[in-house]
Formats: sequence, structure tokens, C-alpha cells
Amino acid sequence: PQLLPLAFGEAFAPAGPAAAVLLIASAITGIAVVPWAFLAATGGSGSLLRVMTGSALVTVGLLTAAIFLAGVNGAALARVIVELLTFAMLVLALRRRSNLTIEYTVLLKAAVAAMACAAAAHVAAQTLGGWCGIGAGIGAGTLTYPIALRAFRLVSPADTIPLLDSGPAQRLPRRLQSIVAAVLHLVATKG
Repeated sequence: PQLLPLAFGEAFAPAGPAAAVLLIASAITGIAVVPWAFLAATGGSGSLLRVMTGSALVTVGLLTAAIFLAGVNGAALARVIVELLTFAMLVLALRRRSNLTIEYTVLLKAAVAAMACAAAAHVAAQTLGGWCGIGAGIGAGTLTYPIALRAFRLVSPADTIPLLDSGPAQRLPRRLQSIVAAVLHLVATKG
């Protein structure tokens, strides 16, 4: 919420909370890409058509009501609800189509780790305010997320090997490669 008025002027301050809520919606969209891509890759176009048609209908109805009742903030909240419903419909379509099991516990732990990151960033940004607060928020979130990943045991040592051996990691300067490796080894825990 602090970035909009700092970047675009005080006239944009009222849109700050809605923009923050829309970031949550975009995170849900990012997660929903996984079942969507699986359905698309395995010939589930009929399921995708039904899910996306349902999502479009819910979007039109819910956004219309939300804007009428609560304006921009209502529209942002409606978008989060639509993204959650779309994700749920994609998961149901995926489960009907395949025997793929979804690790809900792992998803929940990852979501809580991300929320801890967001909370730390929010507290730092609110406490200091301005550009300094935004910088502190980025720093606080950057430090909190790896700690949360380790606390929830979400990264195994085996998960770090492909990252370290990947092309982009190999192109980093040696000093940066060693820092990335050290951070990954600190985050990784044995199952």
C-alpha cells in the first residue's frame, strides 16, 4: 500500500490496499497454473473449458456485486475469491482426470511460509514508512522466507542439487555461486 503513493503520488493512496489484495490474487493465480498446465498437457481441454467458463461466470457476477457494494476494495477481494474458486475447480478437475495426489499439507506449509514473509515485510514497511520502510520490508521478507522454509522443512538437500547444477546458477560469478550454495544448504533440511 505504501508503494503506490510513493511512486505515483498521493492521489493513488486510496488504491494501495486494493493493490495489496490483488497481489494475493496473483499469487493464487501462480499456483493455479500448475493444475491448469497439467490438464492442458494431458488432453484435458474439455475440463479446462468447463472450469474457465465457470470462472468467467463467477467473475462477472461477483465483480459486479462487489463493485456495487464496496467499490475498488470489493473488486480486489472478489478477485481473490474468484482465483480461489478457480483453483479449487482446477484441482477437482485434476483429481477426476488422474490419480495424482496433491500434498495439501506441503501446500499449506508453503502458504504459511509465504504469509510469514509477507507479514515481516508489512510490519517493517509500516514501522519505518516511506522508501526506507519499503527497503526494510524487502529485507525483512528476504530474511524471513528462508527461515520459514527451514522451519517447515520444505526444502530437502536433494532439492538443492538441480538448482545449483542449473545453467543460470552456473553462470553466476563464483563468489555469488558460493553464497547461493551456502544459503540453500542452510535452508535445506533432512526429511
